[in-house]
Amino acid sequence: MDRAKLVLLSAFASAVIGVHANSTAWAWGNQGHEIVAIIAADNLSPSAREQVTRILGTASDAGSLEKAMAAASVRPDTEFREEDRSTAPWHYIDICLQDRRTDLPARCPGGVCVTAKIDEYVNRLKEGNCDKWGAGGDLAFLIHLVGDIHQPLHTATDADKGGNCIAVESHPYARNLHAAWDTAVVYRLEDSVDSGNPDATAHKLEQLYASQKDADS
Repeated sequence: MDRAKLVLLSAFASAVIGVHANSTAWAWGNQGHEIVAIIAADNLSPSAREQVTRILGTASDAGSLEKAMAAASVRPDTEFREEDRSTAPWHYIDICLQDRRTDLPARCPGGVCVTAKIDEYVNRLKEGNCDKWGAGGDLAFLIHLVGDIHQPLHTATDADKGGNCIAVESHPYARNLHAAWDTAVVYRLEDSVDSGNPDATAHKLEQLYASQKDADS
């Protein structure tokens, strides 16, 4: 897994968020992560596709790869969360609104934050130095965490726990501002492109933003 893979995931996660403006530790609901993963799967380079299919043990055709990456993208919020609750701080970095660049290291103590963990999993996959979840788990975390950093309230706080302390009225219902970003905006996005599910939404977004692909990547 090379850094080009990370750039690709990042670029298309940005495309998802650019269309429309849970618990504290977990960004996006499953559908948001699946949309990011499906778009990334559709735009892998040949070498990245080969590596991802090998790691996830799936066929290389588009449908199989999309399904495998979408499934992998939610593992950190499901089985890995249940197995190890200490992974919670990996999903965010609380950068205060008044912070300067020199303040950033203090926001990621001991490398336990989303940006440091992305770098860690890129390096683990490159070096074959897998953690306890193996290469498939490492790739799942990389896909998932790159999605997480594009949820705005997983990278900033205004003394409000990343929006968890701010009540909102939204449709669909969300218990706070953070949760609204996690799920409500994704559901509204699906409604706006008349898709109804992550797979269809991902492909609609690719069609809508095809002309921006080269600029984003």
